[in-house]
Amino acid sequence: GVGHIVERAHTADPEKADGKGLAKGKLGLIGSTVMGLASTAPVYSLAATLGYVVLAVGPQAPIALILHSHPRAGGSMQDRVTVQLYKLFVDFGFAVLRFNFRDIGRSQGVFDNGMGELSDAASALDYLQSMNPSAEQCWVGGYSFGAWVGLQLLMRRPEIDGFLAISPPANHYD
Repeated sequence: GVGHIVERAHTADPEKADGKGLAKGKLGLIGSTVMGLASTAPVYSLAATLGYVVLAVGPQAPIALILHSHPRAGGSMQDRVTVQLYKLFVDFGFAVLRFNFRDIGRSQGVFDNGMGELSDAASALDYLQSMNPSAEQCWVGGYSFGAWVGLQLLMRRPEIDGFLAISPPANHYD
C-alpha cells in the first residue's frame, strides 16, 4: 500500500488556498512527496508537480497521471513533451500529477529498468486518487518510456478510463 504522504506547496495568499496548500485554480509544486512503493520495498521520495483546477471543475474533476520519457535518455518531468501533455490535461479541467521516476532530479532511489518505475507510477496514481476520491474519470498519459510504463499500469489498474501513449517504444520491451 501507499505509505504516508508528505507534501510542501506554496501559495501567496492563504485565503485562496484549497485546503491542500495549493492556490485554487492554480498549479502547485509538491517539493517532496513520500510514497511507499510496495509493502516490501523501501520508501522513496518522488519529486512531483501537481495541478489542481478546483474552482473551475469542482471535486469530481477527472484526474490524469503524466509519465515522462526514459530516465537514462535524459527524460524527466520537465521534458518538453511531458510538460505539454501535462498542460493539455490541465487545460481540459483535469487534476493532473506529473513526477520524476526514481533517481531523477530530486526523486530518490535507483533506476530499475521499468519494474520499479511501474511501482512509482502505481504509487503516484494511488496518491492522485486519494487527493481526488470523487473523480469521475482516471487517465494516464505517457511519452516514450513513460508511455510503456503507462500501458503496463493500464493492464493492472481497471479503474483507468483512458490513456494517451505518445511514441511508445514498440521494439524495446515486451
